[in-house]
Amino acid sequence: MGHVNLTVPNQGVAVDREKREIYIPFLKLTLNCNFRNDFEKVNQVELDEQYVHASVSVPEKPRIEPKVWLDMDRDAREGSTDTPKGATLRTTETPEPPKLKRGEYVRLWHRLVCRLNMLRIKGKL
Repeated sequence: MGHVNLTVPNQGVAVDREKREIYIPFLKLTLNCNFRNDFEKVNQVELDEQYVHASVSVPEKPRIEPKVWLDMDRDAREGSTDTPKGATLRTTETPEPPKLKRGEYVRLWHRLVCRLNMLRIKGKL
């Protein structure tokens, strides 16, 4: 028979957040926590020969509601031909999409994506 893990449910686990320790009373075992301390609760602890695996519940970050959205149609067609002529690009501030030629929309799209990434990095988006 192979190795079997010992699973301890959350009722058999005590947590000391200040000392960052998990205590299992019936085994008289104290474990140091080397992970995030912002978890809500310990779900269970599994013990094997070398390692201890702790399953914890971590609070979810609040969802971000977008204030501005960007819509781009790269396959904008003019008239009845099936050949793409350019692109349309609009946001919530610009309801009328400007018509762009193929080279213009690639450059504009790249610039907008870079600007959005910089705002996201700075935490403003």
